[in-house]
Order: sequence, then C-alpha cells, then structure tokens
Amino acid sequence: QAEPNLSGFDLFLDMKAEINIGGNAYHGFTTLYRNDEETAAYNGYQLSNDESVYVAPTLPETGMPELSDEERAAWEMQNQIVEKESQIQRLKVKLSSTDYIIIKLYEYSLAGKTCSEYDIEEEHEKRQALRDEINSLEQELSLLKENNTE
Repeated sequence: QAEPNLSGFDLFLDMKAEINIGGNAYHGFTTLYRNDEETAAYNGYQLSNDESVYVAPTLPETGMPELSDEERAAWEMQNQIVEKESQIQRLKVKLSSTDYIIIKLYEYSLAGKTCSEYDIEEEHEKRQALRDEINSLEQELSLLKENNTE
C-alpha cells in the first residue's frame, strides 16, 4: 500500500503536472479516510477534509434470518458473479488507461517516425495479457451465470 501523504493534494489535467485544475480546493484533505486493498487497486489511499474515516460495512449479527443451504448457495454464487464483474471492470479500466500510448505509437507510425519513449512489442504484449485475462474472466463469469439460472 502507498505511504499516505497527508498534506492535501493537487489535481492536474496533464501528465507533466503543469495545469492544476483543482487550485487550492484539495489542500484541506489531510485526514486518512481509507487505505486498504480496494484503494490500492486505484491510487493507494483516500483522504477526507472533514476528519471522517472509512468504516467497512458489517452484517448485523442479530435479526438476520437463517439461510437455507439453497439460499446460502445462491448468495455465494451471486457474490462470485459480482466479484468477477468487478475484476473485469478493473482490468478494462487498466487497459483503457494505456490507450494513449497506442495512439501515440500509431501517430508516430503514420508520420513515418519512431517513438523511442515506448516499445510497441512490449506495450502490445502487456495489453494482450490484460485482454486475455479479461476474456478468461468473462468466460468464467458466463459459466457462473449459466449455473446460477439452473
């Protein structure tokens, strides 16, 4: 997990961090709100500006009806489906976050130039690995959904 910087933050429009579109609006975000596996998948942690901190939801221990084996199996199946969908979405976001690299390489290629910043083969391999993982998870998801309707 990322080491939290609790001095607030800036919001930049460009990769060179020259166009600050947040001004000073986020400088007051100095409380560690959340720092767990979920936030690590994105940017590492979340901050708040009102001293609030994240509390994971919990199921109440009382007042919950007992689930039959069939209901529990259906509940577990639904949780597996949601998890697969979430994994797929995260991978699709990761894949689309590298689109700009491919566009840049393609633009250079059209202009008859070579882009020394990125290696086309390496980028293709990374992106293909993400697509392969997405396809595999989508097949698993399809099977889960088929089994869920039976």
